[in-house]
Amino acid sequence: MQVAGIGCVVYAASLADSARALAAVPLRREVGAPIGQGRIPARQALVADAVAVLERWAEG
Repeated sequence: MQVAGIGCVVYAASLADSARALAAVPLRREVGAPIGQGRIPARQALVADAVAVLERWAEG
């Protein structure tokens, strides 16, 4: 949020509130699973390239 220049965030529900309310929602479990352990096949690729882009971006 700092990178995007967002100056203030207001939350209504806490992370615990949303976890409790969405515990049965398959998408929440899927996105919270480690890569390759969800129902949808996933793998990591081009890690070094991605890290280089992130580092270059972080340098400004």
